Amino acid sequence: MELAKRFNKGKLRWRNFPMFLFKPVIEVAQFGEEKYDTFNFLKGAPTLDSLDSLKRHLEKFENPFESDLDEESLKNHMAHVAWNALFILYTLENHPELDDRYKPCPQKTETEVNLNILEEKSNNSKSLSSSSDEILAEPKKNWINDMTPEQMRTLQLILEGGKLLMPNPTTALSTPLLSF
Repeated sequence: MELAKRFNKGKLRWRNFPMFLFKPVIEVAQFGEEKYDTFNFLKGAPTLDSLDSLKRHLEKFENPFESDLDEESLKNHMAHVAWNALFILYTLENHPELDDRYKPCPQKTETEVNLNILEEKSNNSKSLSSSSDEILAEPKKNWINDMTPEQMRTLQLILEGGKLLMPNPTTALSTPLLSF
């Protein structure tokens, strides 16, 4: 029997995050829906307000003299922490104008951070193969911007001196593609 083709390379692998882990967070979100309104969170809120809420719940959870359950919702404080963290992420991505944290320095993008990490690794690396040297010899090109997260992890592994295995098509064994 021939299996259907799937083109999932570079797509999120939801199997790595089982949905049952979200149940306590969903219960907090449902409590919030009943208290405020359906989809109220989509409006966003100042980041510091959400961060204050997150920290209050974290403090209650850490305090040995407090219950693990929120007195109003009767849900675990850590579920509230997780909800607030997700809400902050949503607000930062969809309502950046509501980010009221004090940030005196301009923020770097994820690509800039990854590029800095790769440059630092390449500067600290003592032995690179000639093919790696050729790849890194073109810093003026935006080749890193076009890399998938999987390609970025592979390059980081190479720069860290790890082994990258490639299946040998003639045998069932894997042989090192690059080794340092």
